[in-house]
Amino acid sequence: MEHLLLQLKSTVTAAFPWLS
Repeated sequence: MEHLLLQLKSTVTAAFPWLS
């Protein structure tokens, strides 16, 4: 589960770099 959450965060950051 933790790995999935990490991958999701990575995907979001890649899609929206201005978020972080």
